[in-house]
Amino acid sequence: MVVTSGTVTTSLDAVATQPAVRSADQQIRRRELSSFLRSRRERISPEQAGLPATGRRRTPGLRREEVAQLAGVGVTWYTWLEQGRDINVSEQVLAAIAGTLRLDPYERVHLYTLAGHPEPPMDRDSRAVPGAMAVMMRQLEPIPAAVINARFDLLAYNRTYERMVGGLEHLPFEDRNQLLLVFTSPRWRTATVDWEDFERLWDQHDVRAPENFTKRYLHPEVGLLTLDYTQLWFGERSEIKLTTYTPVDEGTWAGGRLLQQDMVEG
Repeated sequence: MVVTSGTVTTSLDAVATQPAVRSADQQIRRRELSSFLRSRRERISPEQAGLPATGRRRTPGLRREEVAQLAGVGVTWYTWLEQGRDINVSEQVLAAIAGTLRLDPYERVHLYTLAGHPEPPMDRDSRAVPGAMAVMMRQLEPIPAAVINARFDLLAYNRTYERMVGGLEHLPFEDRNQLLLVFTSPRWRTATVDWEDFERLWDQHDVRAPENFTKRYLHPEVGLLTLDYTQLWFGERSEIKLTTYTPVDEGTWAGGRLLQQDMVEG
C-alpha cells in the first residue's frame, strides 16, 4: 500500500507505538506492585500473622517465604511477583495474598489495579480487622470505639459509635471516611462543636505526631458528650488503629448507655 497522506502516516506511526506504550505502562505498574507488596509485607510481624517468634530478624515484618506459605503459593512464584517480573496472577491468588497481608478494602483495590485485574467489590466487613478486635469493640460498650486506617477510613465500629455519629449504616463502605464526613456531612458538622479550636490549630501549622486528647460531640437527642480520645495501634508498624472515646463525666456515661440501648435512634 502506498501512503500519500501525512495524516495517514501519522496515524500509522501512532498505531505502531501503542504496543511500546502499553509495555511501558505495564513495567511501571509491575514496579509499583513490587514496592507495594514489599511495604505491606514489612509492616506485619510474625506474631500478627500467627507465626511463632524466631528471634532477631535482619529485616522487619514477614519474609517472602512466609507470605507464600500463608497464601498457599510457591515461594519462587511469589518472589518473582514481588520482584516485578512479567508473570500472570489470578484473582484467587490475589485474594489469598490480600488476606495474608491483611489489606483493608482500599488497599485490596489498589493491589488488583496494579496486578491488572478489575477492582473487586468493596467488602463491608474488612478482613484487615481481626475477629478478636470486633469482639473487643462489642465488650467496650457503652464506650464508642472504631477501627480506622492511616487515611481515616472507618473499617469497623461498635453500636455506640454508630449511634453517636449517626447514619454510617446507610453510607457505602467507600464513603465512610472521618475526614470526608466531618467536612461534608451536615450531621457530622453539627455534632462537631469545637470548630474555633480547629481553626486556631490549623493556622498554627504545627506538624505533630498523633496524640490523645478530649473531643466533644453534640448529639441531637442525648446532648453534649465529652470524651477522652485514645488511639491504640494494632502493631509496631501497623497503620490500623483502634480508637476509643471514653466518657469523662457522668452525663456522658449516661448518654453513652442510652445510645447503646437503642433508646435513641441514630
